[in-house]
Amino acid sequence: MAIWTLTIKSTKIMNGVRLERGMRVQVSSLYHPIGYNNGEATRDAFMRVYGIDLKKAGALHPAYFDIEKRN
Repeated sequence: MAIWTLTIKSTKIMNGVRLERGMRVQVSSLYHPIGYNNGEATRDAFMRVYGIDLKKAGALHPAYFDIEKRN
């Protein structure tokens, strides 16, 4: 199982939710953490660490993240 590191690329305010450049979470998954299961693992990680709902912000898209896979 791989560990994925997701980092917000740039500061944005989307639907009243502020995303700061450099916000980072780690997700453990066999598959891409945004493309698999509608990004639930990524959404849960950001909610747990920062209290931010990425689905509400409309930011569950790979364009908003730097994504690294670590084994």
